[in-house]
Formats: sequence, structure tokens, C-alpha cells
Amino acid sequence: MRPEEKQFKINKQEEDELKSILINKLLELQGSSLNAKEQIVTLVNFVQSILEIDTIAVYANFASEQLNLINSKSGAKQHAMLGYMLESISEQVDFKEQRYFNSLIPLSELNIKKELSPADQHTYLYPIVSPHAKQIYGIVLITNPKLLNTPERRKIFLFILNYMTKIIEESDLTSQVQEKDHRLKLLSKLSNSLKGILKAEKAVEIVIKEIYNFLKIEDIYFIRWIPQEKRLEVNQEIVADTKHSLKGFSHIASNKNPLIKLLYKNQL
Repeated sequence: MRPEEKQFKINKQEEDELKSILINKLLELQGSSLNAKEQIVTLVNFVQSILEIDTIAVYANFASEQLNLINSKSGAKQHAMLGYMLESISEQVDFKEQRYFNSLIPLSELNIKKELSPADQHTYLYPIVSPHAKQIYGIVLITNPKLLNTPERRKIFLFILNYMTKIIEESDLTSQVQEKDHRLKLLSKLSNSLKGILKAEKAVEIVIKEIYNFLKIEDIYFIRWIPQEKRLEVNQEIVADTKHSLKGFSHIASNKNPLIKLLYKNQL
């Protein structure tokens, strides 16, 4: 076996082990009671350890919270450029351009007005960008990643960063749902009932029930217009008192009688 073949075999074995460790870690996170911030901190510590990355700095705003995390093996050095980088990358993100989604970008490839130091030449940026929400939540700065020297290891690292983005997206969406819980639930139920899966009568029943509960009204009626007969008919309702029932009532519209009056169908 040639030396390069032996090295390839060792790398392949190590990468398979890394994947196995990664899967176990993600399963552990999914079964935990950690919140979004705690999950991200755990992932940052984990990936920094297995891939021997010098510094990982995360800055993000989501779910009305701020995450400012810097893990460095060379001491607790602060990235003075962190806020500057966030502002700079936010101005450059084009949601039509795929390079900003799930990719490591060398600082040298970005349009940065600030002069880069020699150390910055080994720094990469990962924009925490949501293609669904069309917004940037923050950035990850990665300094001196020693073990990202194979495509597989790079994929593993990107997978973890993308997983962090999904945690942030989900947490932010959950926060929005909690803030507008009743409205979003109503819209969701109405939307689902009107997708054409249900029969018309059942869809209308769901819609009027949800509106009735949402508005907390006493009575609600669904009136159908029958154009051939120029007739209005109440065929579905929810009433607080059975005496208020109008189901089966009809009204024939005419030029002489422009007012809407509900009559028993026997009076037609």
C-alpha cells in the first residue's frame, strides 16, 4: 500500500468516526431539555473540540434574545470586529445569491473596508442566514480551523453550523407564534380547511367555528347566495341560544325589496 493510500484510509476511518460522534451528539441534543442558546453553546464546544478550531465566535439576535459567544483556545480574546463584521455582512447579503447560504466565506473575499491583519487571513465567516425568513440572524467567525483540510470534514462542520441555523430559525418562529398565538393558529386552521381537501360544507363548518371562537361572538351564520333563484339561504350557523336559529331561512331578492329579510323557506 502506497503512503498516500494509507493516509487516505486513516482519514476515511477518522471521518466515519466523526460522523458517528456527530450523530450521537445530535440525538443527545434532540432528547435534551436544553433551550436554543444552550444547544448552540453545546454544539460550538463540541465542534471546536473535535475539529481543533482555534476560535469560534457567534453573534446572533433571535427570539428577542442576543447570543454573544466567543470560544478561544488562546485565551478569552474578544473579536473587536464582531459587531463591525455583522453590520458589514448584513449590507452585502443578497438572498438571491447562494454563496451566503450554508457556506464558509474567507474574510479576504468580502468587501471589508477595514484593513485585515495577517491573522484575519485565516479567518472565515459563516452568515447565519435564513432563506425562508429572508433575514440574517447573525454571523459565526472561525479562526484557524486546522482540521478542515478534507471535503468530508468541511461538510461535517457546515452541517453543524447549518444545524445551529435551524435551531435559531425554529426558536425565532416559536417566539413569533407565542406572541401572536391566537391569530397564527386561526390563520393556520382557516388555511388548512380551505385547501380543497375537505368538502365545502365541512370547510365552512370549520371556518365559522374558528371565527366564532376567535371573536367570542354570540351568533354566527353562513348565508349562501343562489344566483339562479336570486335567493339567500342560511344553511350553516353557530348560535348561543336555539331561539336564535335561522337555519333553513331564505330570502328572495328583488328590485322592489332591496332590504335583506329572512323568511321561512315555506313562505317562498
